[in-house]
Amino acid sequence: MAKPLTDVERAEILHLASVEGLSQRRIAAKTGRNRSTIQEVLKALAPTTALAKAHYAAQALDLARRATDTANVEQILEIHDRLGVLERKRDTGPAAAFQINIGMPGAPACPIPTQAQIAEAKALTLPSAPPIDADPDTGDGAA
Repeated sequence: MAKPLTDVERAEILHLASVEGLSQRRIAAKTGRNRSTIQEVLKALAPTTALAKAHYAAQALDLARRATDTANVEQILEIHDRLGVLERKRDTGPAAAFQINIGMPGAPACPIPTQAQIAEAKALTLPSAPPIDADPDTGDGAA
């Protein structure tokens, strides 16, 4: 029966695989351990960050709903910011602001208006409303 691996041996196996890029067979030959042992160590030490992110992303809708139902406004905004739903604008100075993203990332729900379209919209004049005390039927002076 083989002696148990030490933490130093585990670290060496991880280093040989991730930094030096050696195959499991070459690591086994270099360390004097069975290939199955090397495979077990690498599997046990495999990064799980991607799995954790996928799990968290799968729970995002439930988390957002629970936050909206139970948290205060600051907590709700922080959670939604971290989920990427309402992103805090960080380049506008000390004032906290949020942006609502509608549509898919990289594909907004509507096209961003051009400067010409913005200028045209600003130039539009809306019809003025009749005075508050005007007759609603005729629009004439005091009722």
